[in-house]
Amino acid sequence: MLRDHARNIFAAGVLMLAGTVNVSAELNATQAFTDAPDRIIPLLNRSTRLDMLDYFNSGSQHASKNAMNGQSKITELTPGHLVVSLTPASSCEIAVIPAGNDTLIAMVNTVDTPAPDSKLKIYTSDWSQDITDKVFTAPELTDWLTDEGRKNIGEIETMIPFMLSSGSFSEDGLTYRLTNNISQFLTPEVYNPISSYFKPALTYKWNGKRLTPQ
Repeated sequence: MLRDHARNIFAAGVLMLAGTVNVSAELNATQAFTDAPDRIIPLLNRSTRLDMLDYFNSGSQHASKNAMNGQSKITELTPGHLVVSLTPASSCEIAVIPAGNDTLIAMVNTVDTPAPDSKLKIYTSDWSQDITDKVFTAPELTDWLTDEGRKNIGEIETMIPFMLSSGSFSEDGLTYRLTNNISQFLTPEVYNPISSYFKPALTYKWNGKRLTPQ
């Protein structure tokens, strides 16, 4: 396609420029999304992702066909983060985290099961290494409990087999917030009497080396 040919020429020009000039532009969410290996976003190959960016940047609501013949589209895009609706029941967010002279890439995958539940992974700037365990510790059930909830941990553990929470980064990549979605999983009759046992959200701040709980 003519558009693909033009992209290739542009990319070649950028590589030539990078070879002769000291380029120090920061990685942004668009670049991270474009350059992600197919194993990271298996539903969307690189060509499809480029089309999705074209549609979004032109103001079009057109969705692109993914690898499962479903419909995917970008719903939010800023320099710092990008959100994609992958399927009617799943989405992903890519956020860039400043880390000194480098940039890390955060990938938040969210699935409705039946309430939204997210899994965070953090990669090096070239997507080559998953360093999640080095920079983030996922919360346990007790991290979600208020003081009152901790006093009733035995009751909670019999009622709540697992937590459901959805995560998202701030635009600057320095804050990660997890929202408690247990109320969407349990019936009001079950959840309301124990609602005071749970924190509504957990917030993590990037301190330059790790996401630390606040």
